[in-house]
Amino acid sequence: MSPRHADQLSLAFRELPVTADTGTKCIRVQCIYCNEVKAKNTTRQKQHLGQCKPYLQAHPEAAIDADADGDDADGDGDGPTGLSMGGDQYNAALGIGGTTNMGFAPNQRINGNMPGMIPGPVEGPPRKKQKSAVKQPKKSQAAPDPNDIPLATIHAAYEEFQPKAGDKCSSVRCRYCGLQRAKNTSRQRDHLRGCADFQAVNPTPAAAVAAAPMVPTAPMTQPNGVNNTLDHLRKLPTPQVSFDFKLMVHVQQRDEVFSDITKGQWSGRIGSGMVAQGWFAITGPAGAMQRTIEGSFLLRTDINNQTQTSIPCKIHGTINGESSRVSMSFEPPTPSNYAFLLTAPYVATGVHRAHEVVYEVYRVN
Repeated sequence: MSPRHADQLSLAFRELPVTADTGTKCIRVQCIYCNEVKAKNTTRQKQHLGQCKPYLQAHPEAAIDADADGDDADGDGDGPTGLSMGGDQYNAALGIGGTTNMGFAPNQRINGNMPGMIPGPVEGPPRKKQKSAVKQPKKSQAAPDPNDIPLATIHAAYEEFQPKAGDKCSSVRCRYCGLQRAKNTSRQRDHLRGCADFQAVNPTPAAAVAAAPMVPTAPMTQPNGVNNTLDHLRKLPTPQVSFDFKLMVHVQQRDEVFSDITKGQWSGRIGSGMVAQGWFAITGPAGAMQRTIEGSFLLRTDINNQTQTSIPCKIHGTINGESSRVSMSFEPPTPSNYAFLLTAPYVATGVHRAHEVVYEVYRVN
């Protein structure tokens, strides 16, 4: 029922008096067109008029206006029900053929397909959007910054100690500048980023590339034999060395090849201690300008340290007269404060005398 026909409710129904015989206190109304009796209720009265044939014959425009206003009497979302009848039913109620007495064709949705009219699609209730079965790929995590300081390097750059006896909180000391602070990985990393001594020895990859000189690349030869010279320059990092420690040992000649270490000591930026249990071996033709030298010994940290550590060390290189150049490798126990010895190669220059050997050890960065 269109709102503009709501005033016809009072004309289409008459109220019945409430008496003791009715058995109810509810007001009842009776349709003056079909004499049907029902409880007084505006919505139900409208629904009744939408289905009352005598009323529709007397008011044919009511059904048309109800569709135009989009009334949904039953509230199920399927469009008008009480006011929507098939074409034959509606025409029979009106007593007309293909048009109304108002001079226009009835609504196709209400009256069905009229003669000569092309049927249209029947729209059902709106469909719910279905969720896509294709799972969206998860966002990949950001790649770690190659210029950030690795955790192993942070641990190797600090020496842990207890500031007070029995104190549960540990402190650390930077091996490069000597700064002491509470043990905290994030703050230790922040300090190393600004520590000039550490950065001089351990430059970031980006800083090493930026500091490297510009060098031209070599021509590349294609399979057809044509040289393809690159017209741009590429930065190559230049290795840098930094002094780490110095060692001096006393030796005793065992034979023409081997010499045994009797005692010694070492000291430098990374610590200090004693040298023990070692030997040197020099091989090659006697009187040759350059011969091969190998050696093995044990570096022991200072006994004043809280935890004494023994670090096996091996050397391999060449000796020319008294001067030698060797590469040096370490095997520190794990875990220990000297694990950083495994993070870079080491080289050394030395002097071999009759009863004494001195080496200066450098870290290659």
